[in-house]
Amino acid sequence: EFTDLRGEIQKTTKAQGSELDNLTTQTVALQKTFGDDRKQIIKAQNALMNEFKISASEAFEILESGYLSAANANGDMLDSIVEYSSQVKASGGSARQLISILDSSGKQGVFSDKGIDTVKEFGLRIREQSKATKKALEGAFGKQFSDNLLRGISDGSITSVQGLQMVAKAMNDTSIPAEKLQTVIADVFGGAGEDAGINFLKSLKDVSGETKRVYDLTNVYVRLQKDQLAVEKSLAEANNELAKQYDASVTSVKLFGKSIQVGLKKTFVDLSLWTNSLASSLKNAFTGGGANWKIVFQELTGGISELTEAEKESISQTRTLNEMREISSVLIKDEIFDLNNKLSALHNSNL
Repeated sequence: EFTDLRGEIQKTTKAQGSELDNLTTQTVALQKTFGDDRKQIIKAQNALMNEFKISASEAFEILESGYLSAANANGDMLDSIVEYSSQVKASGGSARQLISILDSSGKQGVFSDKGIDTVKEFGLRIREQSKATKKALEGAFGKQFSDNLLRGISDGSITSVQGLQMVAKAMNDTSIPAEKLQTVIADVFGGAGEDAGINFLKSLKDVSGETKRVYDLTNVYVRLQKDQLAVEKSLAEANNELAKQYDASVTSVKLFGKSIQVGLKKTFVDLSLWTNSLASSLKNAFTGGGANWKIVFQELTGGISELTEAEKESISQTRTLNEMREISSVLIKDEIFDLNNKLSALHNSNL
């Protein structure tokens, strides 16, 4: 299981060494705790690492936060991460802000990808700065607000995500007429914003870059999931190490087996040479007189002695090979059995 998974992760992410170990154990732990498809978990981790230039450990923390919050309330968090990471990054947002947006979407009951799609549409329109966008912002929030926002977007002093927070905060002003807010929704957030609704858009003022704020550790169920994830990760780390040791053992055994094959082939070559030599000696003995029978006897007894030694060596090497396989198998089975018992005990203590 772990050997195949490591290979799959390596092909997808090009990870090696400790980073490959982290991605492998994280993938198993997340899948066993939350039940999502491993391939999607791998893709989501890869998207976070590539787009936001973060480590495997940071990607794990972000996914953990998403699962423990409302970010996966619709069951599409991984798909949204894969599809929208590049858009959030282009808008100046972070991986943590991406999870915060998905969390707001889940809490507001915005289904499918309409919530995160709203952020993408805002980023595109606010950077394009069309006449309709400028007019809608100025009509609802005033010329000074609009000019400061758009100028900051243009010169890079304000990111699109920061602009989103500014607009969302301004939309919470109850003195602004509803029809002007509706124009902002239509011309600044587009159809995605209209689908998501005004309450979701207003909630984006609280988009946070602090991962821990999006889930509630006072919730017993959240705490249990967090504890289970930690246990699953520890078990996965142990199993991954066992798999690596087993793979190394198998490689050594294979190399040892190759050396036996080489030895046997060498023995057969020596046997062939001895047979040819014996045949030559016999021919000479029959054609050259009795004096040559002494040479024949020496060839015969010497060859038998060599064959006996080769046979003993082959039997010894084969016995050693079988013993190595048996010891390796017993150790691995015992270790996995002990680890699973520990996991069961930890699960029972949490219930």
